Amino acid sequence: MMKRTHLLLVALVLVLPLSAQDIYKVESFSSEDLNGTARYVGMGGAMNALGAEISTMSVNPAGIGLYRRSDFSMTGSLLMEKDAKRFNDIGRSRASFDQIGFVWSTPTRGNSLKFMNFGFNYRKSRNLKNYIGIENISTNGASQAISAANLGYMYGGDYYTQNTNGSLSFKMPLTDAAYNSYMLEPTFKAGSTTAVDSWNPTNANVYNYYREQHGGIHEFDFNLSFNFNNSLYAGLTMGVYDVDWNSHLFYNEGIADGAGKMHDYFMSNDETINGNGFDLKLGVIFRPIKNSPFRIGMAFSTPTWYNLTGNNIVLMNSPFVAVGSTKTETQAGYRTGDFDYKIRTPWKLNVSMATTIANRLALDAEYEYKHLPAASVRFASYNPDIYGGSWSSSYRDAAIDNQIDTWLRGQHTLRLGAELCLDANFSTRVGYNYVSSPFNDGAFLNLYPNAGTSYKDSESLLNATGTDYVNIGGTNRFTLGVGYHKKNFYADLAYQYQQRNMTVYPFHDTMEYTSDSQIAADHGVQGQKLKNVQNRLMLTVGWKF
Repeated sequence: MMKRTHLLLVALVLVLPLSAQDIYKVESFSSEDLNGTARYVGMGGAMNALGAEISTMSVNPAGIGLYRRSDFSMTGSLLMEKDAKRFNDIGRSRASFDQIGFVWSTPTRGNSLKFMNFGFNYRKSRNLKNYIGIENISTNGASQAISAANLGYMYGGDYYTQNTNGSLSFKMPLTDAAYNSYMLEPTFKAGSTTAVDSWNPTNANVYNYYREQHGGIHEFDFNLSFNFNNSLYAGLTMGVYDVDWNSHLFYNEGIADGAGKMHDYFMSNDETINGNGFDLKLGVIFRPIKNSPFRIGMAFSTPTWYNLTGNNIVLMNSPFVAVGSTKTETQAGYRTGDFDYKIRTPWKLNVSMATTIANRLALDAEYEYKHLPAASVRFASYNPDIYGGSWSSSYRDAAIDNQIDTWLRGQHTLRLGAELCLDANFSTRVGYNYVSSPFNDGAFLNLYPNAGTSYKDSESLLNATGTDYVNIGGTNRFTLGVGYHKKNFYADLAYQYQQRNMTVYPFHDTMEYTSDSQIAADHGVQGQKLKNVQNRLMLTVGWKF
């Protein structure tokens, strides 16, 4: 049992209406998996100029205009991570239902308008079920408690209350939980019981880190497309999104006492996000050379406007207790309650080209650009009206938007695909898909985005419940596929190999701050470099009529 002198031993959960958003959640909502039908994935997602494939309505809606028969399809997959460990019901393999949709093709018999097609498609835009585990890593004397102390330094003077029994309650979840679990032992300025001179955070020796996520971002696309003279195709897709996001973090530090004996500090952070969003996609495909199969595609996607509700809870369990206590540990926690906010993702531009050779070989290449610095976070503002009610508006979180501009960058995607018809019934496919890193070098989770600026306090981060973050590198995907069709029935099988480098940080701070200028310079925790490898098998069955 380790003892620290403290004002009062408490174990409580507070409820407040705000919590954290950050550049890492903005990036996650702005990205998507390579997902759709097995044919689409087997070609690396490079079918947006070839068209006549139901998955293209989420990138270039004009691709649906190339249909001349109606189509129905559905897709399932099996995702495998070789190095994953079972944690919180997350294992090495998990099944997923990824796509179902139809296209209704209608010939018009007009002079120029040949077909008007309607489509609906569901696809899982993000499969969030994943796991990261790191064990027995040195902290070099740093601790998560330092971040909690620095939140107290930045905001404590304005965001605490003194209870009647002399203890303090803080608006920042991490500071409050760390204070009440004795991971912080503040000393006060002479003559004061509230003006903190130093927070004296605990130092640690090693840490273990386990994080799992599950849920997904589900996309429902409604498409209208046109075929003009079999040479110009145009389309419009409205996308509706449903968000179901759950994250659980279990974090542990080993703390050595004066005799060298190790004691454990535990922290868990549970986050849920639910909500919805919508966007629009517009696209065209045209044949610049008469009677040639060569075609060019261009598409634009508006930002996705998300309306989200989150709820977080952080719990801490420390080996410190009050002097005279017979207990061996102290527990404390903080719950944010529900909070509403908005995320606007960046716009996207896609350019593609494709051709067919001898009606046996199809080739497609495309480039896509996403301007991540255009993303933003907004919060609701409720204003009283003259009738005793209220009306709501929203305002930018300028501090977090500044972090988006600083650490997120334009993202580039390259897709290449080929399909070879072996005979009247069988075909093979191969594809490559590359997505550049969304982060600038040195990106980190800044819990104090308004420090040293003219911005008002950030509602995104003032009440943060987590300190960890993951910097994602470039993503490489290699795909293979085979297809079979006979009369109206078809079946496609695809394999996707995905490799992504990432660097995991349990926290950022390694010193107790005494000035705002120390924030960006302080990056003493060694990030753990991981190579995330996923293998996915996909099966699509469909019927054309």
